[in-house]
Amino acid sequence: MERVSVARFGARGEGREDATAAVQRAIAALRPGDTLYFPAGEYRIASSLIIGRNLHGLSIQGAGREHSRLVYTFRQEDTTPHAAHSLLVFERGLRNVAVEDLEFRYAIPIAEIRESYGGRIHGLFFQVIENLTVARVSVIGFNHGGLAVVTQALGEKEAEYAKNVNVRDSQFSGNRVAGVEIGNADGVLVERCLFYHNGLDGDGGTGYGLAGLTTELPRNVVVRENRAILNVRKGIDFHAGENVTIEKNTVARNGLFGIFAAGDKVGGEVKILGNEIRDMHRETTQHDLKLTSPTFTYKQTLFGIYVGRPHYGKQTREGKAIPRRFTIEGNLIHRLSEAAVRRPDFASTQEFHVYPLFAAMNMDRGAILVRNNRMRVQDVTRLFTAAGNFTANEFDFPGAVDFEITGNLFAARLPPQEPRLYFANARQVRVTNNRFVVTDQATRANRRGALVFLHGSYETEELAIAGNQGVVGPPWSGRQAKSLLLPDLPFRRAPP
Repeated sequence: MERVSVARFGARGEGREDATAAVQRAIAALRPGDTLYFPAGEYRIASSLIIGRNLHGLSIQGAGREHSRLVYTFRQEDTTPHAAHSLLVFERGLRNVAVEDLEFRYAIPIAEIRESYGGRIHGLFFQVIENLTVARVSVIGFNHGGLAVVTQALGEKEAEYAKNVNVRDSQFSGNRVAGVEIGNADGVLVERCLFYHNGLDGDGGTGYGLAGLTTELPRNVVVRENRAILNVRKGIDFHAGENVTIEKNTVARNGLFGIFAAGDKVGGEVKILGNEIRDMHRETTQHDLKLTSPTFTYKQTLFGIYVGRPHYGKQTREGKAIPRRFTIEGNLIHRLSEAAVRRPDFASTQEFHVYPLFAAMNMDRGAILVRNNRMRVQDVTRLFTAAGNFTANEFDFPGAVDFEITGNLFAARLPPQEPRLYFANARQVRVTNNRFVVTDQATRANRRGALVFLHGSYETEELAIAGNQGVVGPPWSGRQAKSLLLPDLPFRRAPP
């Protein structure tokens, strides 16, 4: 095992001359188990650096990300294939690889790519790899992802998996699509990283701090003690993921969603634990977004935590039903508000929606547990919403989802006509031992609206409301439930 310095092959690190050929000569001299070392300096690289599949046990190291920098100057053309011309490309089949103590920066402005997903250049691109460590790196300004673990992006048909991926103590900022993208990877740990301002201001279609890719399926993922701040679309996003834990992260000032774990391929146990979601105010987070989707205007909706399944259609994987269990526990959600957006260019405040907790209910079965969270928000639409998607009749789907809302503190101002907790087509609803400090947005008086609203085409089998504090209005309104448990409330039901 040898330490191979790029300086030995003519890379000076002065930041003026092209170091590509010298670094490629150093890579050609590597053997399995070696270390490729970049001394302090700036190295301009004009074409991809390819790490061959035989270089098992390779380490790529610098003198620290403040001291050793690779600047990528390759300019994407219309014919450039996706990912193949990324700065560092690791071929399939590698094992025991580490990338540490370096900065990777793209020299071409991401604003040159006008389409949301038009960029094809990643900073670090990994495919089928086993035992990967990325530590103490900065990846800045690439027109697709800063770091990507994607096994099928280059046309492979079989869903092979990367295994044991560890990304820690690193920074990903200013990348066009996402800071980190996770595809077919089993056993992923992302911890103590900063995801800062990924995305392009004005384009709400991309801009993720960390993303689990819709086209693939991450498995057994832990995202822990990171900071996701000021990303244009979402702080932490899993459109696909099986057995995902998102815990003890700080998620602040992201444009549309704080934490998102929802999609056709989201299943198993999804745990959102002990996170802080804060400072989502329209004027300070949404970066002057202009794009709209076929279903709703990005500019009009904010979500703190969003879970579930937003879409209709097939709910099986390999012929089996997809079990889903979401646990949202011990989170702090504060300083979310729609008050900042009550501007005269909108007809009424009803066009604005802020959902601190939202569950997309297009699931045939599952459970959503909301326990021991603290919510201190201003002028939001509802405290908790479980509803369908935005494109079709939101109540026209089968519901076999159980809810437990217990031990939470909810402090907020709500519109006069809105319930605190909204459920569409829930099978079982238990609301117990919560504390509500809720006032009317208009009058600031203690709010007397319904605690729970039941809606949908399917009757709820069981509704239990017990041990809650601060409930001064009727316990529920809307549809009747087959079984009621209201032991400590004198009210029965709000008038229809």
